[in-house]
Parts: sequence; structure tokens; C-alpha cells
Amino acid sequence: MKRNKAIKGTIRERGDKFEYVIDVGTGGKRKQATGIRDTREEAELALIEINRSLKLGQKVDSVKMEEFITGYFEKIVQHEVRPSTYLVQSHHVKKINAFFGQKRVDAITIDDIESFYHHLLMQGLGKGTIRDTAMVLRKTFKYAVTKRIILHDISREVKPYTYKPPKMKIWKTEQVRHFIETVKDTERYPMYALFFATGMRIGEFCGLFSTDLNLIDNKITIERQLLFIKGRGYVHDALKTENSERKVLLPKHVVEVLQEHSKHGRLPLFHEKGEPIKPPLIRLLFKSDIKAAGLPPIRVHDIRHTVATKLLSEGKPLVTVADILGDTPQTVNSTYAHVIPSMLESAVTSLEDFYA
Repeated sequence: MKRNKAIKGTIRERGDKFEYVIDVGTGGKRKQATGIRDTREEAELALIEINRSLKLGQKVDSVKMEEFITGYFEKIVQHEVRPSTYLVQSHHVKKINAFFGQKRVDAITIDDIESFYHHLLMQGLGKGTIRDTAMVLRKTFKYAVTKRIILHDISREVKPYTYKPPKMKIWKTEQVRHFIETVKDTERYPMYALFFATGMRIGEFCGLFSTDLNLIDNKITIERQLLFIKGRGYVHDALKTENSERKVLLPKHVVEVLQEHSKHGRLPLFHEKGEPIKPPLIRLLFKSDIKAAGLPPIRVHDIRHTVATKLLSEGKPLVTVADILGDTPQTVNSTYAHVIPSMLESAVTSLEDFYA
């Protein structure tokens, strides 16, 4: 692809990458926009984008990151996201300000951002947290382009450390039966019965009220979660998506367990007032009960994976499984892709009945 000579800027090879440099200075002061791309074509497209911005009269204004990002979050972000999301992202803003606060937005370089991510890693932050902080930084730079504070979003050039979520582990049906049998006479049995009947998330379980349980219609309503917010502790909050809000039909034996539980008033599962059950306590109890049962360790969230895998492997419709879990069919399909081949094999085997 030949570059138009009318397009300002230069491109040079940097190892197996391509760096572009272009003068964007105004008022006699020299300023440059630079960036790295994987291919020469991508570097040329970046130059074209910047040239177009210059022709539109965009200017680089000097503003410090702390002033810019604070104003952006208070005036815009606060009114676009849920209060809990705003509070969580505000903690990422504090990290950004601690590192970049007094630096001009247009003066921040790729090296600066790489150093920032490395700084967070050296502080002991997990790669998942760094990824979330990077998301906040990127949305801020994107807004800076919109406001013509900068001409090009260099934050897109730097990828945070690859985050690998914990590997999914599931129990086989026999293992679930063995576990249920070992906890049957404990006060925790109703809790596990609910988890294995619904595949609900731990935050959803902790956010339940007794009014969410309808023992007449054998249904439980899941419409809130218990969320930990730094600086505020545990709070009840709305679920992340509309799909997460759902009514789940409970198996008859689970309803009977809950009815029996309500008579004896043992370990409180739901709360109207006072302190709700916290996720750390549930994780601790589950870990202890697994050890007592002599089973391979899994997380509480892996109960959800166990439920989904069983339903899908038995040929239950993707839409039905998604409704139970509070996910979209697309999410279920991508998360449990390993189960789909066995579903297809089962379907093909069923069609052989035509020729029997």
C-alpha cells in the first residue's frame, strides 16, 4: 500500500513493529504524536487519521490528567453507570492520578503507560485488577480524543498483562451426589441444595431475601446481589444485566428441604434486616465440607459450571440453560463450548433412530 505523499508523518521499523511520528505542534511549539503498530499498513492508517484530525482544526491543549479525569468522571461517567460501578471505577481513577495526576494528558507516552502497568504489578495488584484499571484509562483517553485534548489515543497501543481467569473445574454427577449425602444432616444443606438447583452466583445467593422465595409456586426470584465495594464494605446492588434478573423454578425436593429448614429456623439463608451472609464465610464452609467429603477441591462458582455442564451434556436447550443461569445464550455458548461437541454427537446419534 503506497502512502500518499500529501500525508504528513514518517514511519520507521522498530524490530517487528512499525512506529509512526508526526508533527502536531501549534503556535510555533513543536509537538509530536507517535505510536506503534503491528504492520506498516496499520501505521499508515493511523497517520491518515491524525492528518484528518489536523485538517479539522483539532488542537492539543495542555491539561493535567488529575484535572481532566476527575472532571470527566464527575460530569459524565457518574451519570452513565450504576452507583456501585462508579465507586469501583473511582478507585481505579485514584491509581491513575497517583501515577499520572500532575502530568499533561498530551505528554503521556507509551513508555509511561507501560511503566504504570508495571508499577501496579510491582505493588502486588492482580492482573485482573490491572486490566480493569487499564479499561478506565482507555475510556479516559478515548474521551480526551473526543474533547480534542489529544489527537490520538495512545492507550490503545499498550496491552495490559494477559489475565487468565481461574480454570473451570466441575464435579461429576456421582461426586455431587456424594457431597450432598455428606452434608444432608448439616445446617448448610439447604444452602447447597439451592446452589446445585439453580447454579446461582455467590453474590446472588447472599443478596436473597426471604420474600424472594415462593414455596407455593416453587420459584425463587433473583433480582439483586451482595457486592463488596472498597471503602463501603458489602452493599446490596442491582444485578449487572437484565438477563441476570430471573425467576427460577425449583425442583420439588429442594422446595421440601427449604420448607423443613424454615420450620426449624436453623442457619439463616435469607435476611430482611441485619447482616447478610458474606461470601467469604460461604467459601470457608464449602472448603471445609469438601475436605470432609474427600472430594477434589472446586470453587463455589464452579458449582455454577457443574450445573451448566450437566444440563448442556444432557441436551437441554441453550436458551433454557441461559434462562436458569441468568446469562445470554451467546455467553453460555462461548463459556461452555467444550460441552457442545458431545451435544452434537448425541443429536446425530438420535437421528440414527430413523434408520433402525
